[in-house]
Amino acid sequence: MPGKHITHQQEAIYMKNRQIGHGQETAAAKAGVSIRSGRRIEKGVRVEKSQRQWRTRQDPFALVWETELVPLLYGEPELTGTTLWEHLDDRYPGQYPEKLLRSLQRRVKHWRATQGPGKAVMFCQSVPAGHQGWLRFAQPPFVPSPAK
Repeated sequence: MPGKHITHQQEAIYMKNRQIGHGQETAAAKAGVSIRSGRRIEKGVRVEKSQRQWRTRQDPFALVWETELVPLLYGEPELTGTTLWEHLDDRYPGQYPEKLLRSLQRRVKHWRATQGPGKAVMFCQSVPAGHQGWLRFAQPPFVPSPAK
């Protein structure tokens, strides 16, 4: 199928059928790939799926992010994306619809990870066995000292 990437499982099925002795057409049909893809598998050519490196739309928060939202986050880093969206909705009614809330939450999460305050550091206390908790339950019997 055009546009679908071939999985490792499909490659394995194709190669297994070829090793058994099936022709390219039969092996490709059993693996669910085209004959052309079967030839590519045999040559060892692997087309990797690349990630998109471009934005699909303009940044809706470009005008207010640095001027309004970042100073609020520096002042109170525990503010959530929902709170910031409500602030924007009060300040600019109708300009930032609720469908942008998830984008703002992602942006706040990224800001916290890269520029926000550091997390509290906690060190685990490891106590080797036998070094802590020495306790005697039975006291030695009282032995009076000899009289002089």
